[in-house]
Amino acid sequence: MNSLVSGYIPQNAELSAEELFTEEVVYRKLCMLNPAKSPGPDAVHPHFLKNCADLLVTSLVCIFRKSYMDSCLPDDWNSANVIPLYKKGSKSDPDNYRPGARFTKYLMTNLGKT
Repeated sequence: MNSLVSGYIPQNAELSAEELFTEEVVYRKLCMLNPAKSPGPDAVHPHFLKNCADLLVTSLVCIFRKSYMDSCLPDDWNSANVIPLYKKGSKSDPDNYRPGARFTKYLMTNLGKT
């Protein structure tokens, strides 16, 4: 089940792309984005997505529906910038870092959070 609509429908339900990705659901999720977060590798800032939700929602619904019906994501949505994130201990020890990624599939990931 797509994370964009999880929590809205039963897990065993088979719904069409039109039923899963409505303008209402996508708009609501865009409005829930945290504008204080940084943009991903696609350089699209969440502040822009949130503030322009009413202008973007129709296009995004078309993209999400097409992607769902074709069972594939655009190549750009599968890339990430991986950076070292400090955990604890000596900062000179590479074992004290873990990989962190900011995915370009920012929308799909964050839209799934309720």
